[in-house]
Amino acid sequence: MARKIKFPLKMADGAEVRTLNELKEHFDVESVVGYFSDGRLLNWLRTRYYDDEADKIEQLTASDSELHKKICEIFGVESEAEIDPEEIARRQERLNRLKQYTDDRDILERVDQVAFDQEDLGDLLDEDATLIYLCNNRFTIPLRVTDKTYVGIGKAIAVIRSNKIVDFDALNIKFKGVRFDDDYDAIFKEHTSAQTPIYDNSGSDSSRAEKLFKEGREAYKDDDFKTAMKKYKEAAELGYPEAFSQIGFMYQFGQSVDPDIYEARRWYKRGMEKDDADSFGLYALTLTRDDNATESDKREAFRYMKRATELAPDDGHYWYYLGKMYRFGSGTNKNLYEAFNCFKQGNKVGNSLAANQLGIMFSNGEHVEQNSRKAFDFFRKAVGLNENNASAIRNLADCYRFGDGVAKDEYKAFELFKKAAELGNVGAMTVTGVMLLNGEGTREDTEQFFYWTKKAADNGDSSAMGNLGYHFKYNIGNYSKAFDWYERAANAGDTVSMNELGDMYFDGQGVRENKSKAFQWYLRSAQNGDFDGMANVGTCYLYGNGTTENSYEGERWLKKSAEGGSLLGMYFYGDWLYDQGNTRAGISWFERAANEGLEAAQEKLAEIRNEMNQPSGGVWEAMTMIRNRQGMHARPASIFVQKASSFKSKIQLKAKGKTCDAKSILMIMSIGLEYGDQVTILAEGPDARQAVNELRNLIDSGFGE
Repeated sequence: MARKIKFPLKMADGAEVRTLNELKEHFDVESVVGYFSDGRLLNWLRTRYYDDEADKIEQLTASDSELHKKICEIFGVESEAEIDPEEIARRQERLNRLKQYTDDRDILERVDQVAFDQEDLGDLLDEDATLIYLCNNRFTIPLRVTDKTYVGIGKAIAVIRSNKIVDFDALNIKFKGVRFDDDYDAIFKEHTSAQTPIYDNSGSDSSRAEKLFKEGREAYKDDDFKTAMKKYKEAAELGYPEAFSQIGFMYQFGQSVDPDIYEARRWYKRGMEKDDADSFGLYALTLTRDDNATESDKREAFRYMKRATELAPDDGHYWYYLGKMYRFGSGTNKNLYEAFNCFKQGNKVGNSLAANQLGIMFSNGEHVEQNSRKAFDFFRKAVGLNENNASAIRNLADCYRFGDGVAKDEYKAFELFKKAAELGNVGAMTVTGVMLLNGEGTREDTEQFFYWTKKAADNGDSSAMGNLGYHFKYNIGNYSKAFDWYERAANAGDTVSMNELGDMYFDGQGVRENKSKAFQWYLRSAQNGDFDGMANVGTCYLYGNGTTENSYEGERWLKKSAEGGSLLGMYFYGDWLYDQGNTRAGISWFERAANEGLEAAQEKLAEIRNEMNQPSGGVWEAMTMIRNRQGMHARPASIFVQKASSFKSKIQLKAKGKTCDAKSILMIMSIGLEYGDQVTILAEGPDARQAVNELRNLIDSGFGE
């Protein structure tokens, strides 16, 4: 980490104080209160580890009528005459604004003679000021008010309301560094051979610096980075504030030079000495984006980003970044109230990123009451402010897809998702693929599904990797490729894929069967919050598949899965309770799963009701042998149970010294039937003979494998 530059504080007597003793010796209450207002006093204390004083200063507020007295008490100096802290804060704000355009000390000392807008100009004219500075704006010059000198700072334009040449000498009105508006400029050119009239002292450093900076900016726009760098450096040598951040930016991203983050930071720090807002903001971003940033770095980044918003309150980007720091607690305590206000301010000045964040907060109910309509409105505004804001486009697409805050429109949703995907939003690529596969808002297109999903997967999206695994397993039947994609997705953190990978190990699909590894992946999925994974962990514990049999852990995981909303968990938990004799509770879970549309649960309920209503009948049995090479794994077991459940009779399966309910997939799989195992099918009821014959034939067929 580069060494921090410790800036001095300049007092009214010209002294640059670097220590606490020097501050007390040259103490000037107006200057110190000004530094308090713009945050530099606190930063000055923190960087010198005067933490006791800094902590006390941090507790003060600018609105306190006794602010100056309290500051004097903190530093142990005598309190001076009464001052207006709000007036000092206003003056400091104007000074900070002025410093964005000039570092001329004489001008800075005359900040009260500077007009930033027409209202300021009117106030100065009412005060009968003879020398007026016009700062970076358009100003209508009242020709009836004579004997004035107007000096331009930044891009100052004088609007002259006249359809003929004005004799300014006769009016004793002088302009320096000011450009006339286009209409008067055209009149001037019609009557003279001169070029656009700019009254300027071209020999001054500030004017030459501004000229060099503009030349650099034009070269940059033309991608002539070498010339731009040269011009920016010449402007920086003359002290032009904005030049420092531009040079730092070019070093950071390797434009005309090799990328050098340390050199970039050095230039940003020089710009910070000039109170350049971009230098503060860009330096802060280099810290937040540093993977090795310490908590101290993050706190420093927060302070500098806050300073950037103070220096450039009309730049929405810095409000957006400061809001994110508050929202996620980066460099400061998490504060959703402050985050919301920052995003609100950024949105007010037209920043698309800030508007999108407001939409997210309304969508999630963060700090504000959840409001889908307001969320939709902010997402739409964000897209309107910047049609290339891929994140906002994706969020707007979600609203249309699910009907949140707007009428559901799958076609509009697909259009927006695809646009966001084309702009590089990885999540949108994944959803675009899903919609193409399902024909949601568009026609089904497997080729395009694969294109977008593969692109998202190649960009690291674990959900997309899992979707490819699902496609290869269930739609194509290529278990080897399915296993590869599920493994990539699981290792990338996709919990659904962890569970699916467990299934593949359990059934030996695309990989050698390994119950122990299956259990490990089920458990990893469950521990990461996947409720289907919890259901599988529960069954493994109940029947000792891949782990030691443990009915307590089994029931605990099944219950957690069922209560979490997993249909698989509801069915398995209900089956376990029913088999343990807790009939009412078991049926209750079957009913919940059935109401959610799970066919297996619906069939189980029908079987239970039939058993309750049917009288006893004949008893039949048949013996046979497991013929499929992979044994009675999940697929054949599911087919067997489905077939058995279609009969009214009570059916049992005997093998390996165990007898189980042939209509329970859990019980069937608990036996662990392998190739060549002898089994006996027993049936009792009105259709027992038919049941025994058809189930024996099903086993003899090898289940089509």
